[in-house]
Amino acid sequence: MQPARAVAHLALLVAPLAVMIAKAPPAVSLTLDERVEQAVAYMRLKVPDAHQAFGPILAQEPDHRRANFAAGMAAVDARRPAEAEEHFRRVLKTDPSDTEVLLSLGALCQEQGRTEEARAIYTRLRAQRPDDARVLYNLALLALRSGQEREALGHLEAYLKLPGGDARRVAVAQTVVQLRTKLGLPVNAATGTAGAPR
Repeated sequence: MQPARAVAHLALLVAPLAVMIAKAPPAVSLTLDERVEQAVAYMRLKVPDAHQAFGPILAQEPDHRRANFAAGMAAVDARRPAEAEEHFRRVLKTDPSDTEVLLSLGALCQEQGRTEEARAIYTRLRAQRPDDARVLYNLALLALRSGQEREALGHLEAYLKLPGGDARRVAVAQTVVQLRTKLGLPVNAATGTAGAPR
C-alpha cells in the first residue's frame, strides 16, 4: 500500500475512535491547552468530524483563542462557513488585530463572494502589517477579480519589493509583466518591474 493511501486508510479507521476520545472525559487528566492541541492534531490529520472535538473545550472556555481559531479552520475544512465565521469573530472580539484570524476571515469572505468585506479586512491588515506578503497577494487577487488591474499591479509590485523568496514569487513577477504589457507600461522582464534591472 502506498504511504499516502496508508495514512488515509488509517485516518478513516481511527476517525470514530478519535471523536469518541475527544468527547469522553480523559482517563488521564489533560489540561485545557493539551486538549486543544489534541483536537488540533485530529484536525491536521483530517479526521472526519474533527471539528466536534472543539465543542467540549469551548463549552469550558468559550473565548479560548487557539480553540476558536482551530475550530474555525476545521469548520472551513468541513465546508461550514457560517460556523467558521462565528469562531473567527469570537477571537476578534478579544483581539481585533489577530493577523492569522483576519487573513482566514478575509479568505472566507472572498470565497463566499463578499468582496467588499474581504477588501475591508485586507485593507485593515495592510495598515497593520504593510510588509505582509499574504495581505498584498490577497489584495491583488481581489483587485484582479474586480477588473482593477492598476490596483492589482500596485499590490503585486509592492509584493515583489519585499525581501524573501516564497513559492509565488515567480508567478507574481510573470503576472506583473503581463499587467504592465496590457496596460502599456514599460517592463523589465528580468524583474517584472519598470525600468532597468537593479
